[in-house]
Amino acid sequence: MGKGTQLVLLLALPIAALRMNIDVAAVRAAAAPFSCAILRRGDKLLAEVRGADAQAAAGRLTCYGGKRERGESSLECLVRELNEELGWAPAHIPAEPACSLLVDGYLIAHFYEASVDRTVFVVEQGRSFAFVDESDARWSAWHARVLAARGAVAVFDDGGDPAATLELLRLRANSRRGRARATVLLIADGGAASGPHAIDATHCVNVLTKLTN
Repeated sequence: MGKGTQLVLLLALPIAALRMNIDVAAVRAAAAPFSCAILRRGDKLLAEVRGADAQAAAGRLTCYGGKRERGESSLECLVRELNEELGWAPAHIPAEPACSLLVDGYLIAHFYEASVDRTVFVVEQGRSFAFVDESDARWSAWHARVLAARGAVAVFDDGGDPAATLELLRLRANSRRGRARATVLLIADGGAASGPHAIDATHCVNVLTKLTN
């Protein structure tokens, strides 16, 4: 079995978080595959303006951030990603995420909120940024949900079919330097999941971590 297949299988473990009471503290303590930044300057947010040919969220606004690499903490990942994408990172980033994102029950990312002290950044050719309103209609569906749920856990349902979410994770994992640690968080507070891949999880918080290299 190839490493890419192993990653997809690991991430394919279902989580019944959408049907259960979510333990916010457990979600925030887990190592998410992605780290992102909600960067604020006054009443505006710094966003990446995705190109029409972007692999994900084409033509949309997204927060800056990226895939966590093996051995990194979520904050270390975020600082590295911001320096790579903007040539800058905030001097102070709170240790606790402002929001965490679950998509189709999968823990996708932690979002940290920080202030921006400049308007000029060093970005790769062909990529662009903008200071926009939080209510801008161009925000991607995931990011709009996160901005509306700060201080809690943002839960997004892609319609019950996680194929697109898993494909995004697989592509992003393969596109980064090296192989990143994949973490799947199983969260439950009473009750049990249902369905063909159900996990019987009662009063448990399990973190499954595998190295894909």
